[in-house]
Amino acid sequence: MNGSGGWPLTVLLTPDQKPFWAGTYLPKPQLLQLVDEAARLWREDRVGVLSAGEALTAHLRQATQNRPGTPSRELVQRAVSQFAQSFDARWGGFGPAPKFPPDTI
Repeated sequence: MNGSGGWPLTVLLTPDQKPFWAGTYLPKPQLLQLVDEAARLWREDRVGVLSAGEALTAHLRQATQNRPGTPSRELVQRAVSQFAQSFDARWGGFGPAPKFPPDTI
């Protein structure tokens, strides 16, 4: 939705499979709270949820239509070089810790 993401991915959909909320990792208490809030909104403001799903779907369609062309070989080589410099060969991934959110939140 904003050009970046992570895993695990949590996406809430309308019955016609249009996303109206998306986020990455949520600890169990926050995920359960989100589900309760989504259920409440579905009961109390179904039109708003459906409208959000329509708006988000339209935004995502527009974003995919406006993608630039294929990157040049030089650009790809520069990107590989930059990623290689920040790769953590010992622990995996890119950059320093934390590599994944702690489950103690």
